[in-house]
Amino acid sequence: PGANARAHAQLGRIHAIRGEYELALAESEHARALNPSDTVIAEMRGDILMYAGRTQEAVALMESALRLDPAGRRSPVRQAIVIAYFAAERYPQALATCERLLAEFPDSTAMHAMRAAILAQSDRLEPARQAAAEVRRLQPNFPVAEFGNRFADPATTERLQAALRKAGL
Repeated sequence: PGANARAHAQLGRIHAIRGEYELALAESEHARALNPSDTVIAEMRGDILMYAGRTQEAVALMESALRLDPAGRRSPVRQAIVIAYFAAERYPQALATCERLLAEFPDSTAMHAMRAAILAQSDRLEPARQAAAEVRRLQPNFPVAEFGNRFADPATTERLQAALRKAGL
């Protein structure tokens, strides 16, 4: 049942990427019902919940997945929770988690971009500009218009992209 459950979770992720959030949510819920203790499935469902606009549920599920797998063998859940914290306007948690990840993965363009956005959203413009400079160093043509464009709620996408622009990207 584990492999079948993960197949449903992956299908949910595909639906989410295509913007089919109701189908994505249904598939990910089916996956969780088949294997509720699988942290990979929890991470995928959390990701889907986040992009579908159910950020509080996403954060709770991602935090639960991290408690089940404290070693964080899958860094995507740790990266996704930074985005979920930002979407939920929990900037202090987003920044703390982001900085811990950057200590482990100093060349993560996405995490430097998130750090720039979080700092800009918190009106800490000088460190935000420094984070943006690191993004440009790692990826000179960083696509601001594509970053965070999977949110069902366009206001969340605009808030993230506006914060990136405020940081200087």
